[in-house]
Amino acid sequence: MAQYKIIVDQQSKFVHLKEQPLFTNCHEILLDHVISFIDDQTFQTYEEEPTGTTVGTVVSSTYDDVTFEIIAGNIGNAFTINSSNGVITTTIILDYETVPVYNLTVKVTVNGSPSLTDTGNITINVLRVYHICENYGVSESGTSVNNQINYLSCNEIQLTTGTLGNYLIDWKLGNVNGNTVFTSGNAGNTDPDLQAEHPFYDLCQGGTLYPVFRYITVNGVRYTNIKFSDLGYYSPDLLTCLSPKTVGAMTCSNGLVGATYNHTISYNNTTMPAAAAERTVTYMLNNDGSTTDFAWQFYGYLIADRIRIYYVSGIYETLLGDWVIGSDNVETNYGTIPKIYKSSYIKTAFSVSGFTYTSGDYIKFHITPSYNQPTITDTNWSLSINCFTQTEPLDLTLVTGSDFCALNTGTTLNMVYNNETCSYDIDVITSEGLPSTNDIYSYFIPINFGDGDYDTSSTISLRWNTGYTYNWLNNTGSDYFLNGTLTIERDLSTHMLTYTFTNNDDYLNYKNAYVALTGSSWNNYTTDPTNPNHYQQITMTQRISMTSGDTYSTDHIYIGPDSLFYFDDVNHIITIELRPFVSGYIPTSDCDLYFSSPLTTISTGINNFYSGDSFTHITIWGCIEFRAVRYPRVVNHDTSVEGRATLALRTGLLSPTLSFGPRFVPYFSDFLALHKRYLRIDITDVSDPINNYEVYTKLDCETGELYYDWVLIKKVGT
Repeated sequence: MAQYKIIVDQQSKFVHLKEQPLFTNCHEILLDHVISFIDDQTFQTYEEEPTGTTVGTVVSSTYDDVTFEIIAGNIGNAFTINSSNGVITTTIILDYETVPVYNLTVKVTVNGSPSLTDTGNITINVLRVYHICENYGVSESGTSVNNQINYLSCNEIQLTTGTLGNYLIDWKLGNVNGNTVFTSGNAGNTDPDLQAEHPFYDLCQGGTLYPVFRYITVNGVRYTNIKFSDLGYYSPDLLTCLSPKTVGAMTCSNGLVGATYNHTISYNNTTMPAAAAERTVTYMLNNDGSTTDFAWQFYGYLIADRIRIYYVSGIYETLLGDWVIGSDNVETNYGTIPKIYKSSYIKTAFSVSGFTYTSGDYIKFHITPSYNQPTITDTNWSLSINCFTQTEPLDLTLVTGSDFCALNTGTTLNMVYNNETCSYDIDVITSEGLPSTNDIYSYFIPINFGDGDYDTSSTISLRWNTGYTYNWLNNTGSDYFLNGTLTIERDLSTHMLTYTFTNNDDYLNYKNAYVALTGSSWNNYTTDPTNPNHYQQITMTQRISMTSGDTYSTDHIYIGPDSLFYFDDVNHIITIELRPFVSGYIPTSDCDLYFSSPLTTISTGINNFYSGDSFTHITIWGCIEFRAVRYPRVVNHDTSVEGRATLALRTGLLSPTLSFGPRFVPYFSDFLALHKRYLRIDITDVSDPINNYEVYTKLDCETGELYYDWVLIKKVGT
């Protein structure tokens, strides 16, 4: 470090900087000052790096025009410095064992008149490089399954010497520097990035994957492939310890042949770690460019998950769809990015026919769990995919809507008696029926408006029953959050079923539901087992879980009508004394035999539950419609039967890359209606129904709108 004096010339008034020794001119005013242009600096580099490796850049003061020079300490001329910018690089391959530390003296000259100089001490620490794979014999034990469709397999990691501790492997796509698509490690490793414990056979993105040790612990010391990392000591051979593996990608030609979806991948948080919930999977396009469309189905269940779908060509990605699917979504909103669908699942399709295929193009599916509640790990999802080609396209054929409800008058209407169902059936043949393909039904979410069924033919069957019939009243209920907890206990020895609530409102919901049930729906019940009205039951599907997520078990409860209910309003307890179901219905005809089958199902379900095992369940879930009851009814049939069927698609679920064109009839603004039928048959002579009936419609075949009243379109008989 040089010393200077600031000297003021009293005659010229100029200020000068002079290096020692000091001037002796007594007419000059001397001001002592020390000026530094370079501070001492320290750098580090690894041994075994190739020559020309940059070690660091010497930093000077703010002077622009400076020159750098190594003037001392450069043992073996191991380093050179760029005179203009101060960058130090190696000229030899350094060796930690030979020289672990270099102490260089670097001189900085400020160019000018006069020129100024300064020196600094530059310390270069040579860091040791380790060879863990070579020294300890790191390898995979045995031979793992390879080249499986979207599944990666790897056995335990082992050493030939030393003690193995925690390790983490990043599986890189394409090369050792590629993107990490999967992360594995040893059993018991608590690293949050861990997706699978060795040995494993787990879902993974397809391609050639290179296993790179992010770190490995041997004899209690951690090593890493990353330079200057706090993960451990540097061991570059951790990049190439293990051989790459080929993971087969999904294609149109592999998977389940003949299935609705030829590929299905799933995540279950009870068997897979939380880090595995976020996944990327690839679906390779046909190498002849024949792939046209993809149909996909995604279950988010209760806890909504996000799915993004891309067309990938080289480094370019085009977003095809971005959805959040799950029942915990606040609302359905197709106008947002991502689209929000308040449902447990979605099924729709997208087209890739608009892209110019380049060899290697693929579809990428990326799933991100727990979109609305990122801290919740109790989430599951399932993705199913099917592709279509130019030779086997996705059939989106729809009805034109002009004559789709008119009868084909050239066809004789045929009414027959069906011995199996004990009914008169008439096939009403329309001039245009529903699409002949099943693709719309298989790969989109249809909505059936009305009381009748829809099918893929141009025929609608109306059935006029002659004997007993039955119906299923309500359903088994849907789940909702309790205000407190519910304990359900079943004691086989006493045949008692007990519901204990911690919250009074929860208790009253169940109690009031039972009161409503017994006050209305059971008003035709009889204890006579020979009477069909005896065959009634309470049934519930009770969700058992202490979390709000996707993981739960299901308890199916069947209670006979003779069971006794007791209510403890003080302690919020419902006690049910289960009674066996007594059967006694004797069929006397084929029709009765047909009718007796569901009766047997009712009695069997009740008695199996009555004699089942004891259990205790605790849950935070309630069951809406506790009164869900199934029971048959004896129906005094009138002479008129209606059949209504409308198949529709939710327009918001359609990909913008798919177009149905003008070939649809609008039903609601949010739907595409594919077909509408609204028919009625009246029996005009019950003694000879086959030859005496009338067919009516309520649907205007020209406009697709409903008439105010029924319109006669066909009459048979008098």
